[in-house]
Amino acid sequence: MSTQRLINTFIDYVSVGSESGNEREFCEALEKDLIDIGFQVERSEMGHLCQSNGFNIHGYLPGEGESILLCCHMDTVKPGCGIKPIEENGIIRSEGDTILGADDKSGIAEITEAVRRLKESNTPHRPIEIMFTLCEEVGLLGSKFADYSNVKSKNALVLDGEEIGEIVNTAAANIVMSFHFFGKAAHAGICPENGIHALKAAARAVDNIPVGHVDDISVMNVSNFLSPGATNIVAPRADFNMEFRSYDEGRVQQHIKTAIEAIEEACNRYGATYTCESERHSEAFSVDPDSQFIKDIFSAYERIGVTPYLEKTLGGCDASNLATHGINAVNIGTGMRDVHTTSEYIKVDDMEKSVCFLYELLKI
Repeated sequence: MSTQRLINTFIDYVSVGSESGNEREFCEALEKDLIDIGFQVERSEMGHLCQSNGFNIHGYLPGEGESILLCCHMDTVKPGCGIKPIEENGIIRSEGDTILGADDKSGIAEITEAVRRLKESNTPHRPIEIMFTLCEEVGLLGSKFADYSNVKSKNALVLDGEEIGEIVNTAAANIVMSFHFFGKAAHAGICPENGIHALKAAARAVDNIPVGHVDDISVMNVSNFLSPGATNIVAPRADFNMEFRSYDEGRVQQHIKTAIEAIEEACNRYGATYTCESERHSEAFSVDPDSQFIKDIFSAYERIGVTPYLEKTLGGCDASNLATHGINAVNIGTGMRDVHTTSEYIKVDDMEKSVCFLYELLKI
């Protein structure tokens, strides 16, 4: 077992830039590593669906018993080019002018190291399936457009969290809507009464739409309020976006209804009209805490001295799209910290714990 190899692999991975949409160089390097380890690898050239030059990677390593799917994303947020990782006192970070890329290359490095150790020790293991995805950071797009036709596993681990031992088994639905208000232009100084003020209608609607924690399991937000135009023109157009998240589908639909009622009241008051578009970013899902899958995860953590715990999140990750395709998916921590910032770092000890956990879970 080689902690230094784990460190070297992680440093190699983060040193190859893979900002969302520009992942191909890293995809090709990772594909080669997986083949060298012994995976049967298939490319899924679906980058055009994500506006990316990269490809999803699906891999399979035969074993005994029930297979498990391991999933990570290959893209990073910006600034993620020219990363120069520094290892010091058991911590790996960047020089400070870029992110580190532990989100999510720590998960990828931990998976590859765990599989190497299984093979080197000739330890019998379950079949191991992998799915490494594009453009997770810009809308979970790689897993959204992934080819699930060859996926064999019923259970999946997504390695895209922070705390070692955290198991996110419940996640929220996430729906984004865009609203467009239409009025009538008129000269604001000469004949404002001839206009229909789209901006006023949109502003009234926003004022009457609740935001933040709107109940114990739901949040709402309004953003991107826009109504460009000259100061001497009654605004004929205004727009804003909304996001709705809830652990319960019925609740999220009720909150959408509340927002639309506020919009319709505002339009009726000012004589404006509106249109809207809706996009579902993720479905709500939950994995049964009493399932054998969760019990196996708990047992593997406990065998390495880590106390596991269940968590829920209003955020999104690839697990949401896996769940949509009938896969029991949970998200676990890799040890990454301060992600999406230039202060991002990871402790080597946490990475080692994650590798040991995977080794315990995958062996039979």
